[in-house]
This record gives sequence, structure tokens and C-alpha cells, in this order.
Amino acid sequence: MMFVKRSFDSSRPYVGTHLGFPGASFLQFWFGPVDGIRLSAFRMAMATAVFLYVLYRWVCAEEWLTEAGYHVSEANLPYHDLVVPLVPSAFLLWFGVLLLGGLAAVIVGWQLRWTTWLAWACLLYVTLADQLSSFVTNKLAVVALLVVALAPHNKVPHSVWPVRVLQITLIVSYFTAGWNKAVWGEWLKDPYVLWSQLQGTYRTDLAAWMIRTLPLGVWPVLQYAALAFELLAPLHLGIKSLRVVGLLWGLSFQLLIAATMHQLIYFSLVMLSFYVLFVDEKLLHRIYNLFTKGRGARIHVTP
Repeated sequence: MMFVKRSFDSSRPYVGTHLGFPGASFLQFWFGPVDGIRLSAFRMAMATAVFLYVLYRWVCAEEWLTEAGYHVSEANLPYHDLVVPLVPSAFLLWFGVLLLGGLAAVIVGWQLRWTTWLAWACLLYVTLADQLSSFVTNKLAVVALLVVALAPHNKVPHSVWPVRVLQITLIVSYFTAGWNKAVWGEWLKDPYVLWSQLQGTYRTDLAAWMIRTLPLGVWPVLQYAALAFELLAPLHLGIKSLRVVGLLWGLSFQLLIAATMHQLIYFSLVMLSFYVLFVDEKLLHRIYNLFTKGRGARIHVTP
């Protein structure tokens, strides 16, 4: 990893904001100086989640990256204009080395200036090569790695804009998911949508137990609690005083998804990696120093 033994006060105002000119608060919000620990923690968490996701799915990589699998023809992909050529079977192993190796390098912080771009490019290629199977997990990871790649490296103090973009990405993702359920879906019309969804192909053993055991009246409560969490994300994640409630609510929300819906644990891991962007910087430093105790001085991790 890359470290800088340099203290930094992230509460220091952006240059020029003390003059009170119009837009000063806007500049402070988007471009003010910030400690690099949040973005570094996010980088490690996101790359780890994607690494585990890709590693788990790699057993069937030949089906989603080569001609051995099923792929819709370009003429039948009207909503996906960009189609990439598939990986030759002989090169599949080497592509895996590039993808997983790039992600591993991002996790440990090795040569981030180019390894982040390598991991992003490989993941983007996978997303485009297997568009029928590339859902929100892939797409959020592509966006996240792009922001990390664009963030300035080896610069102290850091500009807060990458953190802001990623924070807003999570909030918008939650809110739009809730909006689609409420307005375009059946979640406000039928109180048993969640109950019916858990009986489908996503059902895990825990979900089966819950369906057999829990009273039917519990399911509307769980459904509306999940819907409220998503629709209220701009409040409980956007307002600092409500953030602890939002993070705990979201943690239970994502853990329930991971435990009751088959293979969606990787989706939950990707979503939870965004949560570190809302955690207090001092707490992140205490956690980091706890794991590195006796291995050097207190440090500020750079993205």
C-alpha cells in the first residue's frame, strides 16, 4: 500500500471560502480538502468484494467470455449498442490473471496509477461481453473503479470530489430502486411482493425457513421497511445526524438480502463497500491502526 506520514485536518476550509464569495459552500462541498482514509478504505473494500465475486464466477468463465457459452447476437441487442469481441479460449487463463491480478493490486495498493485502470478495463470488458448476465453488481463496480482511477494519486491534501461522487451514487441507487418499486412496481399495491419473491429461484434455506415459520403479517412489515429504507436514503444517509441510523438500517437490509437470496451476497458486499464512505474518518483511522498496531507509526492512507 501507499502511505504518507503526514497529519491533516480535513475540517480546514477550501482555499477562498473564507472570502464569502457566491458558490464558496458549493466549492467546499465538492472540492474541499479531505483526509484520504475514506477513499482508501472504499478502494480496498470494493476491490475485495469484486475479487471474491469474480473468483466465485470464474468456474464458468468460459461460458460468459468465450464462444463456448450462449451469447445473443448483435442484431438482437437493441439496447446495447456496444458489442465487444469474445476472448479466445486459449487466452482465457491469461485474461483471468490480468483481471484478478489487477484487482489484487488495487486491494493492496500496488502501483495504483495503472493497476486501477487495468482492473477497470478488464471489468468493463466482462460487463460488455456478457451483457445478459451483467447486472447492478458489475455496473456499480465499473463506476466505482472508474472514480477511484480518476482520483488524484499521491496528493495531500485530497480533494473530496471522488468521495462525494461515490456517496451520491449510493444514495441515488437506493432511491431510484425504491422509486421503481413504489411507482412502477407492485410494492405499494400488494403487501406480499417480498413474500412471493423469496419463494422463487433466489430462495435460500433461511428464506425457506422464514416462509414456513414467520406469521404472514410479518411480511408486509419487512416489505415496507425495505421500501422506506430505499426511498428515505437521501435523508438518513445525506443528513449527518441521521447517518448512524441509516448505516445500521442499511446493514440489516443488505445482510437480509445476502442471507435470503441465493448468490446475492456479492451484491450486498459491493453495496456495503460504499458504506465506509459515510463512516467518520477518526473511526476509520482507529480501525486501521488497530490492524496495523506495532507495524509502524500512525499513517494516513492515500488512494
